[in-house]
Amino acid sequence: MAGAPEYHERTKHAPGDFAGGGPGLDFETLPRQFKAYRDRPAIDLSAVRAPKLPALSVVAETGADPLAGAEQTGRDGVDSATVASLCYYAAGVKGERTHPADAVDRRMSYRMASCTGNLHHIDLYVACGDLDGLAAGVYHFDPATLSLDVLREGDRRDALAAAAGDGSRVADAPVTVAVTSEWWRNAWKYRERTYRHAFWDSGTVLSHLVGTAHAFDLSASVVAGFDDRAVADLLGVDPETEAPLELVPVGSGVPAGESSTGDARDAAPIDPATEPHPDHDRSHDLPYEAWAASSLSDGGAATEWRERVRDALPVGTVPAGNGERVALDPVDHETASARPLANTIRRRRSAREYAHEPISRRRFATILDRALRAPSRPSRASIRGSISTCRTSPRWSGSATPTGGRPSTPPSSSLPRPKPRRTSIS
Repeated sequence: MAGAPEYHERTKHAPGDFAGGGPGLDFETLPRQFKAYRDRPAIDLSAVRAPKLPALSVVAETGADPLAGAEQTGRDGVDSATVASLCYYAAGVKGERTHPADAVDRRMSYRMASCTGNLHHIDLYVACGDLDGLAAGVYHFDPATLSLDVLREGDRRDALAAAAGDGSRVADAPVTVAVTSEWWRNAWKYRERTYRHAFWDSGTVLSHLVGTAHAFDLSASVVAGFDDRAVADLLGVDPETEAPLELVPVGSGVPAGESSTGDARDAAPIDPATEPHPDHDRSHDLPYEAWAASSLSDGGAATEWRERVRDALPVGTVPAGNGERVALDPVDHETASARPLANTIRRRRSAREYAHEPISRRRFATILDRALRAPSRPSRASIRGSISTCRTSPRWSGSATPTGGRPSTPPSSSLPRPKPRRTSIS
């Protein structure tokens, strides 16, 4: 079983690794672009709402609940259109083109969230209670048809809550989205490094998912610790080929009722048939081994792990030192771009050509200001309108959590809005 240090040593790159062009690609074993079930009923998700809040406002806050502390506390409930919007802007298809490889006769799809090699091994699953337009159940999101595959009927949220443990926000969320990686769909090109890519690529999906939720005024946060195998069993996936990575509880105040199943391990096993990939080399076992070595055994272990991580070190930086301080001037609430989050997500893509002029100081300052805001952190003394030049670069262990406002209300509306986003780190 490969733990993190061993996995790192076995999969890290070294100078000269690709001097000869690297290993070739076998297009006869190219994986399917989408997971497709053979015999599961599907529910259409055509009613998608665009998150209209400006993207820079979405990434400006730091808490899980975008309305915490705001005068406006009313928000729309979660319904089938909310689920459709979350799934679509996190992992939906935004276009397609002829495949660049002559050996491939299918079209190549492009998703809302980019992915290493455009291989899109990240899938979304939804567990919800009864919503307006969507019955309680466990579903798989199919980006190819913009629909939900029905995997289990009934409210299974208590099962996820038991797997996630205390303090995860899963227990009273009307919807929780589970994020998985199907190893082979990335290992076809990147082989044993796929476990690294699982978190790079799911991170992009998560940024869209959490940002879209917050743009709808819904609380959302990322849960990385849970009973991994219990969640896999609930979703009906085999971790040797596809494994859960993160949970995202969306919304709050709607605990599961008495009809919920309770314990994830009590759920009857399911093994729904899916369309197979072309026959391929199945020797790439290291991603699964790394996943298994980091798995948690139950909800109690997840709670203990979360508390241990929370108490280990405060989010912060190394001391600023005595170097020269350079003033920063990030854009504020009044001067920030008003481009809606939906438009920004659609514009995101890999760059093949780069501008030759340097980035402006203000853009650089805005990137630092928005990217380095830590959750629930009362003081960020080393980057508070200035940076220090010193030999040791700041180390940040926190991650920005986006926030937003009601999608049906444009930014210029005179209706009550959440209080303005902070324009400096405090």
